[in-house]
Amino acid sequence: MKITYFSIVLVVATLLLSGCIQPEPPPTPAPIGGDRDEHGCIPSAGYTWCEPKQKCLRPWEEECEDIKEKTTEELAEGFCTTENVAEIFACDEYIRIVSTLIGRGSTYHTVENGVLGEATQCPIVAPEYISEKCQSFAEGTGCNKVECHPSEGTIEYKAQEFCGQPNIPAVYVCGEYAKTVSSIEGAGSSFYKLEEDGSWGNEVRCPIVAPDSVSEECTLLTTGLNCIWTQIC
Repeated sequence: MKITYFSIVLVVATLLLSGCIQPEPPPTPAPIGGDRDEHGCIPSAGYTWCEPKQKCLRPWEEECEDIKEKTTEELAEGFCTTENVAEIFACDEYIRIVSTLIGRGSTYHTVENGVLGEATQCPIVAPEYISEKCQSFAEGTGCNKVECHPSEGTIEYKAQEFCGQPNIPAVYVCGEYAKTVSSIEGAGSSFYKLEEDGSWGNEVRCPIVAPDSVSEECTLLTTGLNCIWTQIC
């Protein structure tokens, strides 16, 4: 009887203890964003501090490297592939882009600490209508012409085919036309239109003749195109 009573007490005590003693719950993970470092970056989200760029970034999304400050010449070369550009000049404090379009004049971009600033359009107008800002650009110093190499697939690139041919000292492009200048006396120039398939159209010869003998087609090609002839070679 004593053994039975002792067994009952032991079972009851065990049940009481099992109800009072609970296992410790697992630790709650810290929420993403709650572990910012001294720079404000969130390591749990993969962000680390990049000193050269002065910001938080993910290494697999963006490299952390020194940002090289570009020179005015390097910035100016970026306009070489822009349409309707005849010439580019890198000056002390700005870049000048001369348009091939008649009357468009030049566009000036200020440069400060290797970064392009605002653009100012200065069209070709009478002297009394030139703005003070455009006048200040025109009086700028330290300007050097930027040499652009034609990109493959452009008419400038295609027109290089005429360079170095016999009796052709100069080649120009204007819009969709190429012009070759002949060194033969009186031969004048020849014009070629770039077709959609990338080939040159029929040659149009425009010799040097009296004004009243110039054909309508040659008059259009020499003076009627809404662009400025840009020399290729």
